[in-house]
Amino acid sequence: MDEKNPTTELSVPNIEAVGSHLQVQDHEINLQAIISNPLSIGEVATTLTESQKWFVLKRLHFDALVSLDELPPQASFIFEKIEQMTTEEAVEILEKNIEEHETDVNIPENDLVLWKELVENSHKFTKVQLQEKLGSNSSSSVEGEKTADVEKGHEIVDWDLQVRLEAVLVAYWSPYPEVRAVTFPYDDPTIPAETFRVYLIAIIWTAIGAVINQFFVERQPAITLAMSVVQVFLYPSGLLCEWILPKWKFKIWKLSIDLNP
Repeated sequence: MDEKNPTTELSVPNIEAVGSHLQVQDHEINLQAIISNPLSIGEVATTLTESQKWFVLKRLHFDALVSLDELPPQASFIFEKIEQMTTEEAVEILEKNIEEHETDVNIPENDLVLWKELVENSHKFTKVQLQEKLGSNSSSSVEGEKTADVEKGHEIVDWDLQVRLEAVLVAYWSPYPEVRAVTFPYDDPTIPAETFRVYLIAIIWTAIGAVINQFFVERQPAITLAMSVVQVFLYPSGLLCEWILPKWKFKIWKLSIDLNP
């Protein structure tokens, strides 16, 4: 396996690179800094060709972007991690992932087959050119079932790129497409998670739910306040607290508490 420095300087600032996807710092970014200064497709993954970048965007379902001058933070993050990862590390990640999800019915069959082919044919496809498969115009649509599989990333056309892409999706995001659709592959440690608002809202709704459920427990049929219903009200409750609570900070011993961060 190629040796990597403990820290790697990437072309995109504010994205940590500590040398291993197993370290928390390797998943962290400064989201506000990236959003305030969005990057174009030409500014990320400078070692990849235009066709390879289009292939990655198609795999991430970002190929319908109106403009490539301002990439989503998810795409910028994935591009940089692809450049950072070695093929040896990628194969190792996929091997472990295949072993873990071999009988997982929630993993799409096409993805599992692709991972196995990437691992088993680690040298067979290294010289196949992506440009030859997708055509000279990477953004053009070509009819045919086989071409559709290529564009979706389920046929090996560029082993070096695809093995790193699939490994990055697994290691930094999720092997489940449904999870990737509703989450981000990175973490911004500057965003407060355990706040006073969290405890305040949790206590209030726990009390409301307990009172309603206990009061109507004897009624037939009983009236209950389900957790799924409470979850619907949590977000507007948070916005209400943000509007009502004062911007005060106070200290309890060494702990600094912000009422409304």
